[in-house]
Amino acid sequence: MNSNGQLLLSLCAQYGLAITNTMFRLAAKYKTTWMHPRSKHWHLIDYAIVRQRDFSQVQITRVMRGAHCWSDHRLIVTKLRLRLRRPRRSPMKKLASLDIEKLRDPEVRKNYAEVLSKKLLPVNETGDVDADWGALSSHIMDTASIALGRKCRRNEDWFDGNDEVLREALDKHRDLLRQHRRRKGSVAAVKASDLELRKLSRQIKDKWWQDKAIHMQWLTDTNQLGEFYSEVRKLMGTSNHAKVPLRALDSRHPLTSKEDVLRRWAEHFNALLNVDRSADLQSIALMPQLPLALELDEPLLRDEVVTAIRQQKK
Repeated sequence: MNSNGQLLLSLCAQYGLAITNTMFRLAAKYKTTWMHPRSKHWHLIDYAIVRQRDFSQVQITRVMRGAHCWSDHRLIVTKLRLRLRRPRRSPMKKLASLDIEKLRDPEVRKNYAEVLSKKLLPVNETGDVDADWGALSSHIMDTASIALGRKCRRNEDWFDGNDEVLREALDKHRDLLRQHRRRKGSVAAVKASDLELRKLSRQIKDKWWQDKAIHMQWLTDTNQLGEFYSEVRKLMGTSNHAKVPLRALDSRHPLTSKEDVLRRWAEHFNALLNVDRSADLQSIALMPQLPLALELDEPLLRDEVVTAIRQQKK
């Protein structure tokens, strides 16, 4: 190992890194990447480095001997199985959803307007905009909650479509389980009820999907594409894409405007790529200086070019 290898090892030890080339039990021909032109010895001078805590995600690191990269170095391949953590988000207060579909009914609209007008009659302005707005919004939300009610989340699936039949079978099975726990029921009755419940569930589920498929096929045949895609959305559900906001350099304030985001990315890459390197000029001056090979500046001769080409063919 030369001085460069020692510097690399010290760098990995300082920052908690791992050289994956040396972590797997492979033959030397699958580790070495470069052959010395004079001694014909193979050396390991190309590396795949990861963090030590992420080494468990590395499956293999090896040399691809047959890959030609127009270089005297062999190609290194690292296979990873990445396990990414979901970004942590602070819990947000869930907003109440009102059943605004009831406002289509004239009687409900009239009742809501009357109750809201009574709530807003005694208006005491305090002069504070935030306090007045808070009181107004609370009156509106309380009145809407009483007049309209909360919106019930309805999932269209095979269980909700046959809720009564399945709940009756589940209640019967639970009664048998309670009796068995109290040592008053037989094991055979519980097993028979369990098999019957599973059979009933499979039959209801298959029938629901068959009816749904027949209905969607009829929508397609009658060219009702809007209703068809509406049914598809009901079955597939909505997908929520979480967006993690970009934060400022202090990691406290999130950036919202496009200009601030671009400026923050510029700061990040400027600090990452444009790093000031301080060199010890005294150490550079103490380095041994080799004599100048001025003959290398002379133009190549024809015989030298022909000899080099013939050596390559051999």
